[in-house]
Amino acid sequence: MSDEQEFGRKAKDRNGPGVTPFRYPGGKAFLADLLESKIRTYKKITTYAEPYAGGAGAAIELMARGTVERIALNDFDRRIHSAWWAILHRTDDFVERIRATTVDLATWYACRQIVEENRLDGDPFELGFATYFLNRTNRSGVIVGAGPIGGYAQTGKWLIDARWYPDTMCKRIIWLGQRRDRIELTNLDGIAFIKSFPKKRAKETFFFIDPPYVQAGAKLYLNAMNDLKHRDLAQYLTGNPTVPNWLVTYDDCQLIREVYAAASVEQIPVRYSLQRKRTEHEICVVPA
Repeated sequence: MSDEQEFGRKAKDRNGPGVTPFRYPGGKAFLADLLESKIRTYKKITTYAEPYAGGAGAAIELMARGTVERIALNDFDRRIHSAWWAILHRTDDFVERIRATTVDLATWYACRQIVEENRLDGDPFELGFATYFLNRTNRSGVIVGAGPIGGYAQTGKWLIDARWYPDTMCKRIIWLGQRRDRIELTNLDGIAFIKSFPKKRAKETFFFIDPPYVQAGAKLYLNAMNDLKHRDLAQYLTGNPTVPNWLVTYDDCQLIREVYAAASVEQIPVRYSLQRKRTEHEICVVPA
């Protein structure tokens, strides 16, 4: 299914193109039904939050459905944060840049240089757009460490612009820009983001926590976590009653089974996995 076909299917019977503009490895938009059912079991949920937002597919899907009014997106990697910042706060400029950009290897190399340098004194708009460009033109949407679709010689079946759909991308970005007042954006460590919520607000927030997986780790994520960080996250969630509403997704491995022994560990429902032809074993963790 192409991006445009997927866009049409997901946007059907909803108020506009509420679909993430990113291609994201490991994206969890396919869990929206499960997340919606969990959210509706809690009372007085005012905010849906993702400490490891990435492409935020589930968050945007749930906001488009009307399941939640506000979403809080956080990503520690400044490249991803810059892309979201540029989309939300310089929407018109971002759309104009998409339409004006020549999608070829010269642009790809220029964007790769900006992303790899990741300069602290650089223009966040330029960093954000370069990050987004690589996400749309790299193999599997992997931003760092992947080559362009079609290869460096551009002799593959699909070429560098195979996932570059300006009209669809711009519609999604404009939709987000129109709702920027309902979208909070931060650039914190994931655990620090959760801790930043005051006690009252934490109880009114549903946290969907999709950290970098243990085994995939550095292969897919710009901000991979070590074992200690996974343990710290588990200890905070399972030992802190002020954050009662959460669901964590992980790869099924011994470390996660161990650190979440005090919680309830469930297999991700088969119907969700099969829908996306996911072959890896994944689990979701919820409070006991």
